[in-house]
Amino acid sequence: MDNKLKSIWIGAKKYQLRDEIKVPEFAPSTKELNNVWSVKYWPLIWNGNPNDQILNDYKIDMLEVRNELSHVSTLSVNMAAAGKQFPVVSVFVDPSRKKDKVVVEDGRNCESSLPIDHSVMVGIRTVGERLREGVDEESNAYLCLDYDVYLTHEPCSMCSMALIHSRVKRVVFLTEMQRTGSLKITSGDGYCMNDNKQLNSTYEAFQWIGKEYPVGQVDQDVCC
Repeated sequence: MDNKLKSIWIGAKKYQLRDEIKVPEFAPSTKELNNVWSVKYWPLIWNGNPNDQILNDYKIDMLEVRNELSHVSTLSVNMAAAGKQFPVVSVFVDPSRKKDKVVVEDGRNCESSLPIDHSVMVGIRTVGERLREGVDEESNAYLCLDYDVYLTHEPCSMCSMALIHSRVKRVVFLTEMQRTGSLKITSGDGYCMNDNKQLNSTYEAFQWIGKEYPVGQVDQDVCC
């Protein structure tokens, strides 16, 4: 921010103006923040957050969510304790089946891994292989159509986009990756890949913000 001030006169009144100021890029998400910005920047009227109504009508099986997050948390902690470099875990769930869940540890922990063998990428590949081999005979869906995906870490842009292509319905993750993540507006370059209006598909994304489900630590520069 440029702190240099200049004066201008409007009628008989003198105003001090900055050459450059920073203002929020997005609308305030809460009434409290709205009131703060209304004083700090310019007058605002709070008409409510439309997401509140969406969330009030939202239905989600919290027992299922807790069970899956507990699962990925336990696997990740065990991987870290075993000295694995990438204690990253994904669980792909077809809600129409609720069995034979695809559980995937980060493929980069394998000796024959490739740089792109992130947990999500390996999970999608595994789902495809199961479909090709007829393991999931009950499923007529396109790849991961309407799947729920539970992750230990916020996915990178490659994995986030792969989930778009796979047509998942919902992603729930535990740990944000501030430098490399692609779902939160405060992560990476702020892509919010799951809700990018320039893409032909979207999915819901949630972060579990409690501390009930610890995960193995990954360097913030690592793409998950």
